[in-house]
Amino acid sequence: MPDHPSTNENRAPGDLTTTLLEDQLRYYRLGASEYHEANNDLLAATDPDGASRRAGRQQALAALAPAQGRRVLELAGGTGLYTRPLAVLADRLTVVDASPESLALNRSHLDPHTYVTFVAADIFQWTPVEQYDVVVFAFWLSHVPLELFDRFWELVDSCLHDEGTVVVIDARAPRAAATLHQKETFFSEERIDDGVVMRQLGDGSRHRVVRVMWDPQELTARLALSGWDATFEDSSWLIGHVVREPSVVEAVRSDG
Repeated sequence: MPDHPSTNENRAPGDLTTTLLEDQLRYYRLGASEYHEANNDLLAATDPDGASRRAGRQQALAALAPAQGRRVLELAGGTGLYTRPLAVLADRLTVVDASPESLALNRSHLDPHTYVTFVAADIFQWTPVEQYDVVVFAFWLSHVPLELFDRFWELVDSCLHDEGTVVVIDARAPRAAATLHQKETFFSEERIDDGVVMRQLGDGSRHRVVRVMWDPQELTARLALSGWDATFEDSSWLIGHVVREPSVVEAVRSDG
């Protein structure tokens, strides 16, 4: 596991992090169609890995319950694996992603009568123009560099109403007794260091991708340092809800 620092890191990303994020975005722009097809194929697989993914998916969908009838923001919505169920649940849904190619696929798979606001923007540069009741990000937190962890959660904080809920869905750090599947897939990766992997697209191009695997207890402790209260499910995935600690909400109300 990486060494997750506890200090607040508000500085702009360094040149190496910026270059890494550019490569990561290039991977998701060039591979949008491959990514979409691979996700569907993996969920439909009849082997134990497919069954495990479907079980995780069902838990993840259940965790979206706070979005029912609310104003919802989905960060890094990608090709829409979670946009579609959110569009059914939410009263209003806004989706932000840095890949126009992914958003185009996302939009194309929605019911044409469903209204969703799509924003093509770099999440690390984007400034919200309103606040939301629920903020959702699925399989995105693991792509946030450690250097930008606090900055990212400050963005989440600025997007969220006082008593709002954050829904986190992601892969998690393997448990000690976990069995790792070795089957080659679109998402197969070569670990470079604790926070970066190398992935390959169908055209043979290789791209560095941020890959920080959080343990639920470790993530809960890290978030608590910034005034967040996180509760994660017992799951092979990282699935949970994060809210501001009551003392933080009261302090905000008092200042207001």
